[in-house]
Amino acid sequence: QLRSTGGPAGPRAAFGPATTIATGDGNGQLALGAAGDGGGFAIYNHTGGINGEGQLFAGAFGTAAATGDPGIAGVPAGVTAGGAGTNGSCQQLGFGSFTIDAAGCILKGKGADAQNYVASTEINLWGLRIVPDAGVKIIINPKTFELNTTGGVRVIVSAPAPVGDVVLYHGVLKRDLRAVLPGTTLFEFPSGDFKADLLGFDISADIKVRLEKDGVHIPVDLRLPPAFGNFTGHAELVADRTTGLHVDSLHIHLGPIPLGALVIDSVDIDYRSAGDVWTGAGTMTVPAGGRLDIMARFAMGDFEQATFTFKPGTPIPIGPFVYLLDFGGGFAVKPAVSINANATLGVGAAVNGESPVKVHGDFTMTFPKAGPADFRLKGSVALFFLQVGDGSLDFQSDGYAAFRGHTGVSVGPLSVNADVDGFVDKPTGKYGASLAGTVALCVKVPAKVCVQAGADAAVSSLGFAACGHASVLGLGIVDVGLSYPWADWHPAYLVEPPLFLVSLVEHLGPCHVDRFRLPPPRARAAQAGGGTPVTVAGGLPTETILLKGAGGAPRVSVTGPAGQVLSSDGPSAAGYVMEADGVDAAYVVLRRPAAGTWTVTTLPGSPAIGALLTADGYTPASVTATLGGHGRARTVGYRIGHLGHDQRVSFVERGAFGTHVLGTTTRPAGTLRFRPADARGGPRTVTAVVEHDGIATDTTSVGTYVAPGPVVPGTVRGLRTRRTGTTLTVTWAPLAGAARYAVTLRGARGTRLGQLVAAPGRRARFAAVRRDERVTVQVRALSAALRSGPASTVLAGPGR
Repeated sequence: QLRSTGGPAGPRAAFGPATTIATGDGNGQLALGAAGDGGGFAIYNHTGGINGEGQLFAGAFGTAAATGDPGIAGVPAGVTAGGAGTNGSCQQLGFGSFTIDAAGCILKGKGADAQNYVASTEINLWGLRIVPDAGVKIIINPKTFELNTTGGVRVIVSAPAPVGDVVLYHGVLKRDLRAVLPGTTLFEFPSGDFKADLLGFDISADIKVRLEKDGVHIPVDLRLPPAFGNFTGHAELVADRTTGLHVDSLHIHLGPIPLGALVIDSVDIDYRSAGDVWTGAGTMTVPAGGRLDIMARFAMGDFEQATFTFKPGTPIPIGPFVYLLDFGGGFAVKPAVSINANATLGVGAAVNGESPVKVHGDFTMTFPKAGPADFRLKGSVALFFLQVGDGSLDFQSDGYAAFRGHTGVSVGPLSVNADVDGFVDKPTGKYGASLAGTVALCVKVPAKVCVQAGADAAVSSLGFAACGHASVLGLGIVDVGLSYPWADWHPAYLVEPPLFLVSLVEHLGPCHVDRFRLPPPRARAAQAGGGTPVTVAGGLPTETILLKGAGGAPRVSVTGPAGQVLSSDGPSAAGYVMEADGVDAAYVVLRRPAAGTWTVTTLPGSPAIGALLTADGYTPASVTATLGGHGRARTVGYRIGHLGHDQRVSFVERGAFGTHVLGTTTRPAGTLRFRPADARGGPRTVTAVVEHDGIATDTTSVGTYVAPGPVVPGTVRGLRTRRTGTTLTVTWAPLAGAARYAVTLRGARGTRLGQLVAAPGRRARFAAVRRDERVTVQVRALSAALRSGPASTVLAGPGR
């Protein structure tokens, strides 16, 4: 042990506390050297005792802090460690823009090494810890601004637990620091020399350490786990001399990431020391348009989960007129990238704030590498008042959706027990469905009869229609129709079915009639027994008089201009009176009525007539058509009889992909030229759909043909690469039909990067590619429907 005075006079002249320099039994041959402030070195033989040979050791004693007094051998104060031209001390060396702090003393060299300073313990260079391996020296030359090591050192940034040490590099350092100023590169560590990681994420590219006024900034590219295609996210670490690594600055940004047809636009992930987890949020583009919010969670580099959410009350479109109403679930990557969820989907433009078609159940989105993406939901389907059980919705990202299932419903006179097969058309936004099974309309004429609508029942984007026919004794064929526009629908009808029956009053009647209207006002003719006169035009196939009752269906007799008679109790050749269960109305149906005045009179005991409306019948349009053309240039030649009365004809094609509206016409004859839907190829059936007021009423088969496969982009040409340092630039020639390009880069040493470039762009730049790595660059063109063309590949050798 050694006691020393602090200085020649004053308080420091007293002996300081005892300092233990070395322990052991073999210490001897001691020599001391001390400065005026009481600090110095003891040189001793650690193993040779008093006079034997052994290991020589040096131990420091006294204060290492600056006192202003001269050092050993009278070296002036302020240059004890640094020497001339420095501003350091025993544990600190400053030169130029740099300050080095050492755990032990930094020693000045002798002789040929007089310009050098040597540290054998850890040093801190502006926030970087440089820790030498055993026996390795760190050599610093303040005049030439060189920092070299005699062997391997670890370069570390540190933070409190649980982050701890992040080792950026392990190896030999040889660095000329003359050109380094704030804002420039301090070190560049090749990723091929040392495999670094940050809290479980592999650092995939060279590490550049940038000197700034607040410390060192270290941008790194982190390889993400397979759930994100092993693509890389970008992070930037910040460390300074006093606090080390800033944990709150640990942030990863990634995207866009092309995962087949799915595109993750961006995810920003931040580290939280509680639990050693990374959590982040971002957005994802679904192929046909629209975005989902994504939440991701990683634990020490391992992907744990991702969830997808949206703001309540804001439907998220996943395709034309197909959107998420309610959604919650997760994310999977094997065997293909997919999203599994429990969801409610809506189909079609909203009516009174409600989606016309709702599908609720288990929802899966699958994104194959070449597209298009497939959306499938199995569960319950609701189509306004048609509650469909065990239904499904299929939607391809090329824009065509199909929903199907079985429905069984009974509301007043209407009962449905049928399979529903529906579609949504991308270009027009129209949707529709056919019902295969039993659709019955039950009425009294006067005996109760249920007519079967069968194949004549259909749903469209404007409404529901059913037309059935039955043979009634004494009347022959009686047709009964229901034409219900969705504009008259209200969600309250699902809660209060009686309200729906009230709304049905003006939508029942014979199959082909115009909308009910108020008859023109006129003076009431004096008639025996009273009555209400109704003027009927000549030449009509039918005329329907709607009698709204007050508390029940009115019971009436009807007299024509030539003495024709019919009543609620007695139909005749002139017509009949129809009633429907639950509907407080009666319908007088006149067959080929004579022009003139018809009189309606209530029978004794009948409910009063609250309102009277009339509707003219019309002859439905008839269509004859033939298919022509070939390949992607097709035609439909058509002739249409009995147009008018707000009728039009739409031609649609149906195939494995769904249903596509080819075009609509109100002309009596012509040729419709069309291109098949850019969707799955194969057999397709073309049908003519007659619409009245936009609601489908009749269908006619036109023919079938075999459609070619979808349009797929060609091969990208003119692919070239250029390397400048760690930057690699990829260029290619423009390609017709490409909406964007997916560019991926795979290195022989594990680098994997990706970019999406929107057309007409034809250049991608990767800023952090290892110099020593041979990389394979692949470019694919993507169509607007995200179908992928063949890959074009080029090899880029190691850079300089």
